Amino acid sequence: MNQDSAKKISCTVYATDLTWKLLWRKIEKGKELPKKAPSLYWLYYAIAALAGWYDSKRNGRVRIKALWQGWLKLADMVESAGLAYR
Repeated sequence: MNQDSAKKISCTVYATDLTWKLLWRKIEKGKELPKKAPSLYWLYYAIAALAGWYDSKRNGRVRIKALWQGWLKLADMVESAGLAYR
């Protein structure tokens, strides 16, 4: 899958509504939730950003370590939200 196709696919293919909405609130601080789920492309970079990765010439591509760290943080956020609403 390339970047162009990832920009056309909804992130809900891999993430639940709760998951992407929690991530949106954390990463896109101050921005209103979109009516439509963002793209898979956004999800990829938002998960990396959650782990502390940022786009710069020195960083290059997102590495698997950043994706795993971000995914684990996101999983904790989703689990915590689930516990809070029980």
